[in-house]
Amino acid sequence: MRALVRVRAVLVVAVVCLLAAPATAQAAIYPGPNGPQDVRGAIEAEWLRLGKAPGDPLNSETPLANQGGAFNNFTRQAIYWSPSTGAHPVGGAFYQYWASRGWENSRLGYPATNEVPLNGGVMQSYQGGTLYWSPSTGAHTVDGSFYRLWDSLNWERGPLGYPASEPAPAAAGGTFQRFQYGAIYEPDVYKSIPDEPHSVSGAFYGYWAARGYERGRLGYPESEENRYGNTVSQYFDGGTLYFSFCTGQVTETYPAYC
Repeated sequence: MRALVRVRAVLVVAVVCLLAAPATAQAAIYPGPNGPQDVRGAIEAEWLRLGKAPGDPLNSETPLANQGGAFNNFTRQAIYWSPSTGAHPVGGAFYQYWASRGWENSRLGYPATNEVPLNGGVMQSYQGGTLYWSPSTGAHTVDGSFYRLWDSLNWERGPLGYPASEPAPAAAGGTFQRFQYGAIYEPDVYKSIPDEPHSVSGAFYGYWAARGYERGRLGYPESEENRYGNTVSQYFDGGTLYFSFCTGQVTETYPAYC
């Protein structure tokens, strides 16, 4: 957890109250592994609402310069508060991701929600974006045009699943981001009119990957999948891929009718 910036002085008279900490949102001194700590206001209220699930306090409430916020570290999670977001716990993989990018000073800003269970994973919204986590992919964010495409494909419930990496430069130019079952590629974000991103997933992704991804003769995806009867097609720079539900095979020529 984040290092304590400043330890507040604790009045000796407060020690007698440690064994009878109040169950209200009023400022109080609570026992913790590092000694008595001050937990107060909205952070205290959220901690008590959660049944103290974040653990015992490791530090007194510490003010933050960004937006006049504050935080308390607890043994299992931290709780961060700002005037515009309220108090929310952050822990586990989300905390590690957020901390590695500068906590509330990163583009994500303060947490804006608690964790929300999803289909086999978890999400948490921040001022500047949303983090997604699953056991097989870890914690990642999806932003901008990639998020809009992923949204249109039904987020983690769609053909791509959860994000499995951060956006990165593609070998043949542009940007890509890996997901559980495929990837999203944007050919060249530096053009005055950039190409829209497109996804590749499932059997098409396996076929395309085996032939060199965007570096191969097929190049970048130029459409999403389109289904006609028992056949699914997808356009690429260098050709078209077809999948037949009759044969279960990917081909580069239109499959025979079945």
